[in-house]
Amino acid sequence: MKTRQCFIPICIITVITLFMLLPVWATAQQAYYYTFDGKIVMLEPSYEYLVIKLAELQEREQLPSKLHELFPTAEVQELGGVKSTGFFTVRSGQPLYSEPNELRQLQEDLQLSYVEPVYLFEGNPLIPYDVFSVKLRQDDEFDRLLALNEVHNVEILGRNALLPNLITLRLNDTSNYSIIEIAQKYFHELDLKYSTPDFFQNIQRQGSIADPYFDYQFYMHMTSAEHAWRITTGSENITVAVIDDGVMAHEDLPASRLVNGYDAFGITNGAPGGNEAHGMATAEIIAASHNSVGIAGMAPEVKVMPVRIFDHRGFGASDTDLVDAFTHAVTNGAHVINNSWGYGTTSDVNTPLTNVITNAMQNGRGGLGTIVVFASGNAHQSFSGVIYPANITGVIAVGAVNSSDVIFNYSSRGSQLDLVVPSGQTGSFIDWGPCGTNEKIQLNGTVWSLDQPGSNGWNSGNTQITSPHCYNEYLWSTHSGQPTPAQPYTAHYGGTFAAAPQVAGVAALILTENPTLSLTQVRTILHSTTDWSGHMGGSPPNHTYGYGRLNTNKAVKAALPSQYSSHSFSSNTTMNSASIRGTTSISAGVTLTVPSGKVVVLEGTLNGGVNSKIVSNGKVVIEAGTYLNGVEVITESSGQLIAKGTSGTPITFDGKGLVFQSGSNGTVSYATIKNATTGIWATGSSTTINIHDNVISDNGTGVHLTTTGTNVLITENVIEDNTIGMWLYQSNAVVSGNIIESNTYGMNADYVSSTAEHDGNKVRYNTTRGLFLNASNLWVTNSVFAGNGGNQVLINDGWPSFAESPGFEGYNVIAYGGGPMLKAQNGAYVFMGYSVDGGYNSFYETDMPHIRAENNSGVWADRNYWEGGPGNSMDGTSWVTSSNTLSTDPNPPYYQKMIAGNSTASTYDEADNHPRVPEELLTAMRLGMDGEMGQGLSALKSYIENNSQSLYVPLALISYNALVHRQMQGLSSEGSRQTVQAELTAYLQSQSTTVQSDALWPYAVRLLANNAMLESDYEIGRDHLLSLAEFSSDDSVHNLLAHYNLFTYYLEVEQNYEKATSYLGQLLRNHPDHELTQTAHVVAEIYLKRISEPIAEQYGKEKQIPDLVQVSSYPNPFNPNAVIRFSIPETGQVRLAVFDVLGRQVSELVNGSVLAGFH
Repeated sequence: MKTRQCFIPICIITVITLFMLLPVWATAQQAYYYTFDGKIVMLEPSYEYLVIKLAELQEREQLPSKLHELFPTAEVQELGGVKSTGFFTVRSGQPLYSEPNELRQLQEDLQLSYVEPVYLFEGNPLIPYDVFSVKLRQDDEFDRLLALNEVHNVEILGRNALLPNLITLRLNDTSNYSIIEIAQKYFHELDLKYSTPDFFQNIQRQGSIADPYFDYQFYMHMTSAEHAWRITTGSENITVAVIDDGVMAHEDLPASRLVNGYDAFGITNGAPGGNEAHGMATAEIIAASHNSVGIAGMAPEVKVMPVRIFDHRGFGASDTDLVDAFTHAVTNGAHVINNSWGYGTTSDVNTPLTNVITNAMQNGRGGLGTIVVFASGNAHQSFSGVIYPANITGVIAVGAVNSSDVIFNYSSRGSQLDLVVPSGQTGSFIDWGPCGTNEKIQLNGTVWSLDQPGSNGWNSGNTQITSPHCYNEYLWSTHSGQPTPAQPYTAHYGGTFAAAPQVAGVAALILTENPTLSLTQVRTILHSTTDWSGHMGGSPPNHTYGYGRLNTNKAVKAALPSQYSSHSFSSNTTMNSASIRGTTSISAGVTLTVPSGKVVVLEGTLNGGVNSKIVSNGKVVIEAGTYLNGVEVITESSGQLIAKGTSGTPITFDGKGLVFQSGSNGTVSYATIKNATTGIWATGSSTTINIHDNVISDNGTGVHLTTTGTNVLITENVIEDNTIGMWLYQSNAVVSGNIIESNTYGMNADYVSSTAEHDGNKVRYNTTRGLFLNASNLWVTNSVFAGNGGNQVLINDGWPSFAESPGFEGYNVIAYGGGPMLKAQNGAYVFMGYSVDGGYNSFYETDMPHIRAENNSGVWADRNYWEGGPGNSMDGTSWVTSSNTLSTDPNPPYYQKMIAGNSTASTYDEADNHPRVPEELLTAMRLGMDGEMGQGLSALKSYIENNSQSLYVPLALISYNALVHRQMQGLSSEGSRQTVQAELTAYLQSQSTTVQSDALWPYAVRLLANNAMLESDYEIGRDHLLSLAEFSSDDSVHNLLAHYNLFTYYLEVEQNYEKATSYLGQLLRNHPDHELTQTAHVVAEIYLKRISEPIAEQYGKEKQIPDLVQVSSYPNPFNPNAVIRFSIPETGQVRLAVFDVLGRQVSELVNGSVLAGFH
């Protein structure tokens, strides 16, 4: 870490002055913190919303009255987190204070140990308390953290299991700092990646379950339902009968899934006949759709059979009608029958019903037995035992516990009880009167569910959820994000009647995966897979909790037809649906094939021999904590991979990576992927994958994407210590929020189009280069490229933009490295800001040019910040603009700390900072950039036609092509875009039909090839490249680009390794010292493993390694950090040492066998 030195007395005076100017709370109006994406988040304090902590917890009962005296309209709520015990929020519709000093007085008056404003960010409340998190940049910084903790009375609460340098800290009550201030202080005094307070926020759950009320369905979370849904969400081949007061179609339960309805009163087809809603709520728990609307059901793909046995007054059907209703369900094919009802007795009071139920359990489902589920009853205070008919032998009787797994007083219990299910939250309150009146009642049932559409049912449509702080019993639809009373929901349901349908839904999931299971086997699975809490007493079963609390995920896994525990697979195996657990081995060369329609769940440890793999056209689910050692997982066209670890229990892939073939889909999160040729490789425009929150390290290539579309998401990953961090070939994936650091090469992108979104990435500390863009026109925003060896950004050909879109700023940081920070070459046309458009990028310290443009390239770089003023360089055929410079840095000082290096010093010819491109040509380009696209393009055409012998005609053609693409990006109609594209192609073809000796011909062919590749017209693009390779001179840049692009094309698209090797040989022969050749050579070492021996002789390379090899270093003379490059023609022994000017050896860097090529 670099530190600033100063004379000690001056430093002391400075500190004292700052302390006097910035007392506690004085900074409340300028609060900020350093977040994960590297930007300072500015916060606005709320004057109507505070967070406080009591000095003594036993005083909490007196707090509301004290606060009510001071603030009569305030609402007080206790924070709900484990770490936040004793913290309360105080919220009012009027200001609670007007200046920071009033907070001190409030703290004294109420004897509070903590008081701080709740902050607002984009209008959303962020509630702080005494916990914050830091991320160390280096392991050895931990000792300094401990020392700083001693000074500031801070304790460590924990370290993240996936990222050990992520540490959670608590600030002691006696500190004079607020949590905002201490987080800032730690960031400035330690070498941290970020330092952020822990807030309570309004968060929305992300992932496969997007139904807006799913977060409130605590019972689904407690039973691990979401984990089970990775395996199955049910099947339309399974039918669940709901014997209740009726079920009708709803936006969350469509009519297409309601079958064979029945009404014991002969009035409806199983729909409610009046104001009933009990059956609607029951059916939702079983089968509500996962459709981003409302509630999530347990088995959202199954059919529901409505059977109505209560009339509009709530009166139940007669005994014989009940028998008929039950018979209807069995004879019409119900696999599972749910009964959230019962008699007010434990006695058998309806023998015919007993008989029909018993018969169904013996003979239903073709003799396997219908699964009959009953609520155990809400009558424990009145009866001792499970109520009838739940107490019939063979029935699955379900009791109710709260969110702490404690049995509810009302829940009936006894020897017939099978298991319990959450059906209400501990201490849950609900507003009975108008919001804010504190007229609340405690609910035993808070199961969120469906209500009747329209005004009938529990919800008349007049009330809805209003805020996270105050909600009513009844909820409106959230379809399309707009509340509507037409499709209501309810939070009114509870009791054992809400517990039973959860088990019925799980039974439906079990039968989906294994329909041949008998009733006895289903009951055994449910019994054997429950969770048992210590307070339930002894061991299961008992009369209070039965066999324990339902665990959906365990039950579904146990139902899979094949069960392997610590199994050895010694031969190729085509898998049935299976659970593989324990310590499993797969012999060398063995493939486990998962066919379409089958699912295999992996957990435990899997050890693979050489070339062992799992190939799936079905579904593979990998549980958190699973370790795969040497087992490659290949997901083919119809397959799905779900590998979701957790931050504390990651999945590990060691030695082999993951492959997603075209058409596959999957999710990989919270995994460590290491020591593979490629960590994750995906191909195909129809592939849909979400790769997030992983650590991908020590691979040949970390993430490799080929021809994928925008439905591939690569977000929030740490990609480090690979040879190539990320390689994108014609991939338009969303790449956002990743840290790509300490690789040899950071990120390579070939033929990536403007539909790709690259935002918020940090590409830093990579040894050879940061970002390499070849023939690409993507958008790059909010990203950092810093501390890499060589160029931070190298742009070869193409026309990328470092801004969000026309009219918006870029906010990228490009900083300190071993070469020009941004280098545009070989026909690159780069947008970094023009006049009053785009810009807001920052260029920091360097000994080299900020931007270097050469070989018919140009960079618009207006409206940017340049530390020390813009220092750019260009050759005679190129240009760089830097007008309208920003006087203040638009990006936060976080970056200054992160990339501390040398002060700016111009070590290049200052004359190169002025373009020599004719003003006529620049004027034509400016017309297009100013929005006069037609005039600008016409002027460029005129220049090309009238100056055929000019040195700048190629630049005019390149600019014409780039401006047309910029024009197409602004077109909303695909038809208009295609028309403009066709006109561009026709014009370029007219320029490419001249003789090959024409100076403009190779540029036109290159642009045609690039445009075709970006449009996925691979054969057309390949043919243009072949023509360019054949007719361009061996030493020309056109020959270089053609051979490099043909090498990557044959490697990536056709996977013709022989031709790829051939074009690599051409590069080694004709352009041995060029960085593109170096890149190709590194790629070949990863994917081709070795360069074939005849290449050197075939292409005339020297076999003899000279005694002395030319080396180059950046910068020269050395700074504390330098990059040394050398190349050798074949593998051999190399010694590389550094000496000072007196001839004394300073360091020996290499001494041993080194592969041929660049290093």
